[in-house]
Amino acid sequence: MLILAKPAYKDREYKKRKFPLYAAALSQLFGENLNTFYAELGLLGHNGIDVACPRGTPIYASHDGKVIYRSLSMTAGLGIKIATNDAYAYEDKVCHFYTIYWHLSQVFVEDNEAVKEGDLIGMSGNTGQYTTGAHLHFGLAPCYEQNNQYIKLYPNNGYGGYIDPLPFILTNMTEEMLNKLYLLTFKREPDAEAVAKLGLKLL
Repeated sequence: MLILAKPAYKDREYKKRKFPLYAAALSQLFGENLNTFYAELGLLGHNGIDVACPRGTPIYASHDGKVIYRSLSMTAGLGIKIATNDAYAYEDKVCHFYTIYWHLSQVFVEDNEAVKEGDLIGMSGNTGQYTTGAHLHFGLAPCYEQNNQYIKLYPNNGYGGYIDPLPFILTNMTEEMLNKLYLLTFKREPDAEAVAKLGLKLL
């Protein structure tokens, strides 16, 4: 189960970069794989984390909140967005967050439904025209509420308004282990064509 922790304040040492409690493996991290697929979407890389798991793996809400969106499209992928009930200090702001759970095979919640941390919300799958195998795409976006809408704080951050969710997940993976994971995974070089599409320069 993914457990969303409160964001750390900038003036406090933060050492809670831990691994999600899935009996599965992270197959793609946030920010990885600057390739032409992501470049054509205007992204600098992957905008969430992917958890490889068999189709039909139970997916649980990672925090208390409200379902603010469901995708029931097989083309876009079955997915759920859940906004936090509470607002949290984040950088120099106080904001809500919402989490996304995508490429599901089944969705068990309704729009505007209140959920609790640990509630069963769906089953993992491989829906969506661009997936390459069964997995859960999990994303996190800081947002603010306006007229019952949840609007991303940083829609132009290069990742569609999403941020790396790993620092907000509590489990038993040590910081040293996670740092090794980042070092190993980020060795993949950006695709030169994708870099050119985005008008960037390779260092």
